[in-house]
Amino acid sequence: MAGPELKLDGDGQSVTATFPTNPPVSMKLSTADIEATLKILGSLREQMQPEVPDAMADGGEPVADPVWETAPDESQQNALLRIRDPRYGWLLYAIPNEEAKKLAEYLQPE
Repeated sequence: MAGPELKLDGDGQSVTATFPTNPPVSMKLSTADIEATLKILGSLREQMQPEVPDAMADGGEPVADPVWETAPDESQQNALLRIRDPRYGWLLYAIPNEEAKKLAEYLQPE
């Protein structure tokens, strides 16, 4: 079975998904529906095999100049890094302090 056909509606605030069933089934998804679905799909993908590779394959389109912010976590063991991805929303990462230091050193201009 092929995946659903997904089209952005003219209002730019919803997507219509048409599933290739017999008969075809369509449903309209709001922005909130899409965000909830992305969270569920991400959680399911995390449980699937094969795992996401440890190294990123070449290619892909980077997000240019994303909005980001940092903060310490409550235990002070990690740096929290929040990055706003226009495709997936806010992503939150807990980076161990030693790894955060490596990242900071790498980002320092020479």
